[in-house]
Amino acid sequence: MKRVVTLLLVLVVLGQSAAAMAQEGAPPREPTGFEKASLAVASGLASGIYIPAKGLLCFFGGASSLLTWVSSGKEAQRAQFVASCEGSWVITPDILLGRKPLIMVHDIPDLPVEP
Repeated sequence: MKRVVTLLLVLVVLGQSAAAMAQEGAPPREPTGFEKASLAVASGLASGIYIPAKGLLCFFGGASSLLTWVSSGKEAQRAQFVASCEGSWVITPDILLGRKPLIMVHDIPDLPVEP
């Protein structure tokens, strides 16, 4: 338990010092070898939690889109399916660094409005 707490403390201190060194308007620096390895491990662990959640969202969104097709038509069914199943399926180091967005629920495409 002491090792886990020590590791978390070290990561917090390193994270704060990196944030303090960042200057506004300066180009972002490339992560070092240790930081790249840490990001790879963190993205793997985060993806291990995120992928099943995204899979459940896609499964239930796809299954319920069949009811949407019955009640609202093909375009609404497609919009629901796209919103629940497209987007990010894996958390990458770029997402953790904030270079790319995490898209759990995709934007809903515009539907034609019927009078």
